[in-house]
Order: sequence, then C-alpha cells, then structure tokens
Amino acid sequence: MADRSGYIGRAPGDSSVTIARQSYNVSGVTTDFTFASSYTPTLIDVYVNGAKLVNITDYAATDGNTFSLITAAQDGDVVEAVAYKAFNLTTASNAAGNFSVGGNLTVTGSATVGGVGVVTAGSDASGLTGIVTSLTAGSNISLSGSTGAVTITGLANTSHVRAETLVVTGVSTLGVTTGLTALGVSGNVHATNYFGSGSGLTGLNVPAGFNELDAALFN
Repeated sequence: MADRSGYIGRAPGDSSVTIARQSYNVSGVTTDFTFASSYTPTLIDVYVNGAKLVNITDYAATDGNTFSLITAAQDGDVVEAVAYKAFNLTTASNAAGNFSVGGNLTVTGSATVGGVGVVTAGSDASGLTGIVTSLTAGSNISLSGSTGAVTITGLANTSHVRAETLVVTGVSTLGVTTGLTALGVSGNVHATNYFGSGSGLTGLNVPAGFNELDAALFN
C-alpha cells in the first residue's frame, strides 16, 4: 500500500479525479444503457466482456446520462462503463482559522464580519448595506461620514463646540463670560455679523490706535 502520510483515504496531494463504475449483465440483445451517476462526454470508457471499446467507433456517449453501442451486446455479455469525474471535497460553511479565497467570492445571502479588520469593497460599494455614513446628535446636529462636515440646523444646544475653524452663517449666540477663549477656540471664528459690544472677545486683530472695537463692527 502506498504511503498515505497519515491520511485515511485520499491525501491532499492526490489527483482531483475520481472514478465512477457501473456494470450491466445483459439479458437479450441490448444497445442502449443508462449510467446512473452521470458522466462528462469524452471522460467515459466502455468495456464489453473486458475488451475496451473505442469511443465514436464502437459506442456513442454524448448526453451525460446514457451511452449506446454501435454493435449490440448479446445475451450473457457483461458491459462495464467507467467515468472519470472531478472530485469536490465539500462545501465550506465554517472555518475556525484564516480562510483564503484565491479567486472571486460570491455571497448570495448575508455576510457577517466580526472582530477588528478591514473590508474593502470594489466598484462604488452601492450594494453594501448596514454601513454607517452619517451621525445625528439630537435633531439639529449631523455629521457626514463621507465628507466629515458637521451641519447644525436651527437651535443646537451643546456645552462645547471645538473646531479648528468654525464657519457660521446667520446669527449665533455664544454664551461666554470671559470671551471666546473660554470655549478653547484655537483657530478662527467666521461670521457674517457680530452683535453686542464685543467687550468679552479676546485675541482679535484690532488696528493700532483703537482701544475698543467700534460698535459699528458689531451691527
């Protein structure tokens, strides 16, 4: 017996071809036979009483299920058909370790990805579902996952707004007592208009000669 390297039956290094056989004890004159396990055309051999027949010349096997002898078998003859078939190990439904696919992986149902990793989707990923593309805080603050932009509509009541640059259109009320530095703003605050005296604002670029901001700047 050949060395199986610890494997019972087929070893991983074996050929991926298996053989299916079927024998027929002929009763009467018979030409047509049905091969129960089916076959691939050109991958079937036919024998009559141990003598191998020649495909096309001695028999026809084209539909994958039946074959026909050119010269009919006689009563008492033994006909044997041998088909060579591809070997499919199993359908993988679970893998305890890493699982690699050398070609394309097609999923017709749902795919669940657990743990920490990266899922890369080809094309525009329009077929993916369950992906978070935006976040909403309350009813007035939203974050776009694709652009990173924060949008505030209407009145948004929050204790802290921290940003490198804060662009405001319309009217914004900043409830601070010691100036914008109380918010920890280290970048720029842009607004169309300022209302109030501006006495609490710090870090402003005031032209030389001005001790306090002209009220006109805030109206």
